[in-house]
Amino acid sequence: MKEILFISSALQQPRHQKRIDLFRKNFRLTVLYFSRNKYKINVKNYAAESIEVGVAKDGSYGSRIFLLLKLWLLLWRNSSEVVYCTGPDQALIAILARKKVYLELGDLYQLDGRGKLFALLDGFFCRKLGGLILTSPYYLIDYYAKKCPQIVSKSIVIENKLPIRMKADVDNFRVLLSREKRAGRIRLGVIGNFIFRKPLEALAELLRRRPDVELHAYGDGLVSIFQGLQNFTYHGAFRSPEDLPEIYSSIDINYILYDASNNNVKLALPNKLYESIAFGCPLICSDGVALGMLVQKKGFGIASSIDDLEKSLDALTGNYEMYRGRLLSEPEASYLDMQQDKILSLIK
Repeated sequence: MKEILFISSALQQPRHQKRIDLFRKNFRLTVLYFSRNKYKINVKNYAAESIEVGVAKDGSYGSRIFLLLKLWLLLWRNSSEVVYCTGPDQALIAILARKKVYLELGDLYQLDGRGKLFALLDGFFCRKLGGLILTSPYYLIDYYAKKCPQIVSKSIVIENKLPIRMKADVDNFRVLLSREKRAGRIRLGVIGNFIFRKPLEALAELLRRRPDVELHAYGDGLVSIFQGLQNFTYHGAFRSPEDLPEIYSSIDINYILYDASNNNVKLALPNKLYESIAFGCPLICSDGVALGMLVQKKGFGIASSIDDLEKSLDALTGNYEMYRGRLLSEPEASYLDMQQDKILSLIK
């Protein structure tokens, strides 16, 4: 059986856990990971069978350099010739350690801010990588195909859908939901990392004006923006995907309004899109981005600017059953990850 080494930048990331489960069934697997002091509830039992490189502190670049040097040493001593990376810094170190490297990117950090430093390495990666795995087709079409066309033949897109093991839970949820009618206060949900301030501040202003709207937040981040609001409930961290049925039973609309000026946001298809399809939850998202165009085209919800948030909310609730019916008519291939095995064909 082939030996492979998997490096996780955050072991609590559900997408990384899907890959680990896949590789354990098909390879002799060693997992290295960087520990992060958030969302620890979602690490589950994955740390018990993995090797910790060290604690990655956000914004602490000095400690990160030390960890990358430690990673290089671990890779140099490891007999595995194949390394599957989940970040460009890991990929650079693995290439320098003379490994055959596959890189998966859930975000294109090189499009904005400090991450632009990695854009300088794109040409290098395109020459050296054994394969590139992306979570949005727009990352490939609108970025790599234009900047590094030679990598296209070695690239695959695996959208961040729910694991197959959630099929029974989702099936039961959708059957029950199809028998219900939305009633009472409008229940909005914010799920995951709360990092884009302006869309969250706009939502807080809406909550102040609209006592008929309530917000349920699951995750971590800029929660203080909603402090003192009577129609706001913070539920804290959660396990994904295990807690998703309970979360989506508590909300009517998924609020996925991000910073539309962010270049990564313009191309990303977040996991909350597939969750919304699975659990029949119409969504409000940013307009002028790939997600917004898809949502409008498919009838999954409304793409809105921050300024039109209240108008968009009223339009969605006025046709709520139509949007929910459209989501519930989607086949399971639109929300369950049936493509992940393509990675096995890429890794030769």
